[in-house]
Amino acid sequence: MADQTIFPLEFVPNIEGAQYHPRWVKANPVEAAKWAAYRDAAKAHKKGTPKPSVPAMATKYGKALVAAGKLHVSVTDIGADWTLPPSGIRPPLPPSGIWRTPQTITSGGIYDNAWESTTSTPCITVNTTQPVTIRGWVRNLSVDTPLIQGVGAVNVTVEDVYGYQSAPYTVSGRFFATEGGAQSVTIQRCYFENSRGIDIATSDGVNIIITRNQCRNIQSHDQSPFLVGNFVQLRVMAPTSCVVSWNEIINEYPGKSEPHDTISIYYTSGVQCVDNFLRGQWRFNNELGSSQGGITIDATGSPGSPYNVSNTYIARNQVVDGYGIVTFPTTGGSNILLENNRIVSDRFLPDGTAKANGAGSPLTIRPGGTNNHAHGNIVGFIDRDNTYITASFILNNNYFDGVGAPHTAAQEVALNTFMPQASINQAAEDAEWTFWQNKLVANGITVGPGPMS
Repeated sequence: MADQTIFPLEFVPNIEGAQYHPRWVKANPVEAAKWAAYRDAAKAHKKGTPKPSVPAMATKYGKALVAAGKLHVSVTDIGADWTLPPSGIRPPLPPSGIWRTPQTITSGGIYDNAWESTTSTPCITVNTTQPVTIRGWVRNLSVDTPLIQGVGAVNVTVEDVYGYQSAPYTVSGRFFATEGGAQSVTIQRCYFENSRGIDIATSDGVNIIITRNQCRNIQSHDQSPFLVGNFVQLRVMAPTSCVVSWNEIINEYPGKSEPHDTISIYYTSGVQCVDNFLRGQWRFNNELGSSQGGITIDATGSPGSPYNVSNTYIARNQVVDGYGIVTFPTTGGSNILLENNRIVSDRFLPDGTAKANGAGSPLTIRPGGTNNHAHGNIVGFIDRDNTYITASFILNNNYFDGVGAPHTAAQEVALNTFMPQASINQAAEDAEWTFWQNKLVANGITVGPGPMS
C-alpha cells in the first residue's frame, strides 16, 4: 500500500475510481505522465525505504501539498499555484478510516458515521418525517449523485459534516438535495468541496437555516447533461422562514471550479441572506458562458403566481472577484432590500488573465414589483470589457423612501458608495478576505465543522 503521507490512496489516478482531470491531462501530457510514474512508485513504496521523488515539473503548490503530507491532495491541486487566501483544510478521514456503505434513514435520531458511495445511490437518503440529525463524513468518488438526499416531508439537520467528491466537472453531485414538501432543513457548520452545493425546492412552509458552513470549489456542467452548481439554490417555494448566514464560499482557478449563481433565489420569497463571504467566479477554462451571478434574486419566466421573490433581505454580504448582486422581480417581487453589501472585482483571474465572462452591472434591481431598494452598498467593479460600472445600472423605476414618497433612480444611486476605479485591484480583493476574518472575530463566529466527538 502506498505511504499515505505521500499521496492518498483514494486520489491516486485509476485506483478506487479517482482520475486525473481530463482537461488537465490534455493540457499537460508530459507532466501528467510524470505524475503517473510517481503514482506507480508511490503505490509500490514500502515503509522504511526512500520515498519516490516528486516530479520536477510539479508546481510549487503541488509540491508543497505533497511535502506537507496532506490527506486529500487531488490531481487538480497539481498544476496550479494559488496565491489567494488558503481554501481551508481538506476534510480529514474518519478516525477509524472505515467507510460505511450508503444508508437509508427511516426513523428519527442522531446518525454519526462515515458513509461512502461509488454508485448513483446517495451516501445518505433520509426518508422519514421524524427529526433526523446527521454528523460525520460523506463522500462519493465516482458519479453525479447527491451526498445527502431528503425524500418527502423531511425534518433534517446536517451539522459538522465533512463532504466531498473526488474529481470536478462531470462527476459532482449536490452536497444536499431535497425537493417536494420538506418541513425543516438546517445545514450548519459543514465543510464541502467539489460538489454542486445545496438544492432545496418546492417545499412551501419549510423552515430553512444554512449557516456557518465552508464551501470550496463549486462544480457545474455546461454540456450535456446540463448540471447547475451553486452554494445554495432555493427554488419555487414560500418558506415559513429562510436564513442563509455566515457562510464562507471560496472558488479556485484554474480548472478547479465553475459556479453558476453562487447563491440562487428563484421564485422563493422571504429569504434573509446576510453576512456571507463569496470569493471567485469564472468558467472552468475562462470561457464566455451561462449565468454567473454572485447573489441572484430571480422571478423571470415560469412558474409565476403564486410564487415570487418578495420580502427578500440581502445584507452585509461580500462578493469578491465575482459578479455582484442582481435582482429580477419581473413577474412579482416587492419589498426587496439590498443593504450594506460589499462588491469588489477587478475583472482579472488570479493568474492575471482578463476574465472572458461577466459584463453589466454588479448591483441591479430590474423593473418589476414595488418598494425595492439598494442602500448603503460599497461597489468596486470593472467588468470583462474593462468597463468601470456604477449603479447608474440600477434600473427599477419603483423606488420609495419607506414612507411612501417615490424618488428617482438617481436618488437611489446616491445612497450607495462606489470605489474609485484606480483602487479596484487585486489588493482591494485581498483586503476583503482580511475584512471577513476580522468580522468573524468581532462577532465571535467560527465557520466549518466543530470538534468531532
